[in-house]
Amino acid sequence: MLACVGGIMCKNINSDIYKIKLIGSGSLSVMAKPVSGEWIEDEFSGIANWGIDRIVSLLEHHEAFEVGLGEEKQLAEKFKIEFIQYPIPDRGLQLQ
Repeated sequence: MLACVGGIMCKNINSDIYKIKLIGSGSLSVMAKPVSGEWIEDEFSGIANWGIDRIVSLLEHHEAFEVGLGEEKQLAEKFKIEFIQYPIPDRGLQLQ
């Protein structure tokens, strides 16, 4: 989930960013995980260039490493993006 400013759908290098709800002067948006590997810095640069200033990751710590996002917090901070990790275990969310 991302806070994003701009149009209905923002787009970075490799990911579509879908706006869910306007919140004040920003919005709540969702996207697939950023591309990892050798292009990961370009991905975070593209995210920052769209005006995204906060990333909330729901991945558990071990999952972040498994999908190549072990340095997501450091990369976000490098591009002046606030990073919040709120890990939710698989099948751990109780629905009523």
